[in-house]
Amino acid sequence: MQYLVGKHFVLNEVDYAIVDVRNIEGDSMVYAEPVQADKGPGRAAFRYADIASSLAAVE
Repeated sequence: MQYLVGKHFVLNEVDYAIVDVRNIEGDSMVYAEPVQADKGPGRAAFRYADIASSLAAVE
């Protein structure tokens, strides 16, 4: 799933860029940072299943 690194998705009106993807106990975790540093946390973790529809909307 490393092909996701660099892709963007929008969640709660914040544009995130994916910086890492890890498999943790069979669950794909996506780590992303907001494109604008003043919005959202510095880095956030998401389950891939929770953001997959947001990724599809951007592609």
